[in-house]
Amino acid sequence: MPDVDDSDVGWIQAWAAIDEPEEVGPWRAVGVDRTATGIDYLVTGTAGRGRGVGSAMIGAFVDRVVFDRHPTWTQACAAPYAKNTASWRALEKAGFRFVATIDDPAGPCRLMVRDRPVAEH
Repeated sequence: MPDVDDSDVGWIQAWAAIDEPEEVGPWRAVGVDRTATGIDYLVTGTAGRGRGVGSAMIGAFVDRVVFDRHPTWTQACAAPYAKNTASWRALEKAGFRFVATIDDPAGPCRLMVRDRPVAEH
C-alpha cells in the first residue's frame, strides 16, 4: 500500500482479464485484447486525494507490476463508474484512454485502457 506522509493512501491489484470472462465480456466487444489485465484500486481517506497520489499510484503500478512483471499482458484496463470523475481522471493522468461506456447494473462505467508501450529498437 503506498503512503504519503507516513499514512497509507490506498491499495491496488491486477488480475488477468481472461480469468474473468463475465466481467470483461463487454470489454472484449469493444476491442480489448484477450491478453489484457484489469486493475482495481482505491485511494483512501483525504491525505491522498486531490494531490495526484491516485494517478501516480496507478501509473507506477502499471509500469512496474503490470507491464514489467507480466510480459504477456498487453493492456491494463479499468472501468470506474462514469459518475466517479476523480477515478477516471486519475486514469487519464496515468496514461489511460477512454474506449467506451459500458453498461453495469449499478450505472454506466467508463472503460479506460492503457496499452503496453512499444519497445524501441
